Amino acid sequence: MAMSRATIRHAFILMLSTFLLSMAAVAARQSSAGSQLPLAASPEMARYEVDPASSSAGFTLQATGHTVEGTGGKVTGEFRRSKAPSGGAFTMEGEIRIESASLVTGNARRDGKMRRESLSVEKYPLIRFRPRRAKVSAQTDPIPDTSPGAKTSLTLEGDLTIRETTRPVSIPVSVLVGERRVTVDGSLRLNFDDYGVPDPSFLFLRVRPDMTVRFHLEAIPR
Repeated sequence: MAMSRATIRHAFILMLSTFLLSMAAVAARQSSAGSQLPLAASPEMARYEVDPASSSAGFTLQATGHTVEGTGGKVTGEFRRSKAPSGGAFTMEGEIRIESASLVTGNARRDGKMRRESLSVEKYPLIRFRPRRAKVSAQTDPIPDTSPGAKTSLTLEGDLTIRETTRPVSIPVSVLVGERRVTVDGSLRLNFDDYGVPDPSFLFLRVRPDMTVRFHLEAIPR
């Protein structure tokens, strides 16, 4: 039996409504899933990955009658910077990590105390630095040369986390641009009391709370 025009019209409207509702549901699911995906790399940012084989970190502490040198810090991480400075600084993001257990001072008993108590490496395996920007030094051209062979001075600003304490820091660095990598050298002074680090004094050797942290990074463009 042939359907009336009204019946056909009603069936068409029902099918169209169902199709539109299903498309809206799919779009909503895609939008929800998309919000959980990592952001795509920005064409305005240059990306780098730290080369652990060529990078290192260490520290210097003044102790009773001598100086304690910490070496061997294994460094990993990745970071991005804006391709051009704005307002006298490059925008940065990412994270540089030092493996706490990789630091040594040349004294096994002292190193054991440092790992168990001062750095508590099992609970806090990483020392983290998250850069926010790299300021162009006053002596540097407002737009530093980033071509191979160029060397410039910058000040890294970011957040340093030791154990469970995070504090803002500013680190003067020298940057050398190579053909296939960028080399960054810097150091900063800090007080381990500020980061809740237990006194690392060992036996009768007392150490001062202020220390110098130094690092050498070699990063490869990606």
